[in-house]
Amino acid sequence: MKLSYRQKIGKANKKIWLNKSKEEKEIFSKKMREIALLKKYSPPSRKGMKATLKTKLKISKSRKGKKRPPLSKEWKQKISETLKYKYKIGEIKTVITKEQIEKSRTTHIKRYKNYIYKTKEKKRLRKGVKWKRWREAVFKRDNYTCQSCKIKGGILEPHHIKSWAKYPKLRFKVNNGLTLCHNCHKLTKNYGNPKSRRINYEKKI
Repeated sequence: MKLSYRQKIGKANKKIWLNKSKEEKEIFSKKMREIALLKKYSPPSRKGMKATLKTKLKISKSRKGKKRPPLSKEWKQKISETLKYKYKIGEIKTVITKEQIEKSRTTHIKRYKNYIYKTKEKKRLRKGVKWKRWREAVFKRDNYTCQSCKIKGGILEPHHIKSWAKYPKLRFKVNNGLTLCHNCHKLTKNYGNPKSRRINYEKKI
């Protein structure tokens, strides 16, 4: 690994510092303090500099087993005042409370449970005996020909004229079915995304 310019200077300064005696170190530190007080010296910031793995491990070892002390009332008041001020200015647009977080969690859980229930019910009905009988009855009525392109045979699919979700009572009625090939079924009103719906098969039931 090639060292950067700063790393090389740091290594050189470490060697010089280790070779010095305790008295020399104390004298040097006093001088630096005096200079800082006179010039109001601020050390260079480490902004943008990435810490190495060794330094990260040292920090983690030093912080292990130590808990941050609880915040005092004065400190909490200062934090609340700063947040209120930022909210007034417009830096913070929304303040999320604990109640809002709990409500969002409950709604997400309910939606997820409903989704699982619906998918399981759909799979159970689609793979059932009723579905297979309805499918065969629709194909026999239309003589195994696509009602859109009028081609007999091939990959045929039964299409619900009135949708599966909106009309659950008409799911297994033969009058609510149409035989279509795979390509024609994609272009129907009830198939896939609503943006790609082009043909609307309307039939009186």
